[in-house]
Amino acid sequence: MNSSIPSSALAEANYLEEPDNLDLKHIPGERGLPIIGKTIDIQNDVVGFLRGHIAKHGQPSYVGLGLQQGVLITHQDHLQQVLLDKNQDFSSQMGYDKTVARYYGGSF
Repeated sequence: MNSSIPSSALAEANYLEEPDNLDLKHIPGERGLPIIGKTIDIQNDVVGFLRGHIAKHGQPSYVGLGLQQGVLITHQDHLQQVLLDKNQDFSSQMGYDKTVARYYGGSF
């Protein structure tokens, strides 16, 4: 019986040790108001906000939501790239660990 760790598990462990890329300055978009970002705009009219934001900044684009910053992805080709993540460029676990994991632990 082989007691070694499967290569897929090692790849995942190494992947989670990669540093966060928090520098989003190269992506067009806007942070919004201090502390709240674009949260109020989104709450007032989410569809209107999305349409206006995409028209102004394109896709993908940067957006601030409260104290968080992120990339808004709505185009089907971009969503497919993120969701399939063939090159392991994205991590839901790394994104949730520092934001909502305390509320939804183990859900990713």
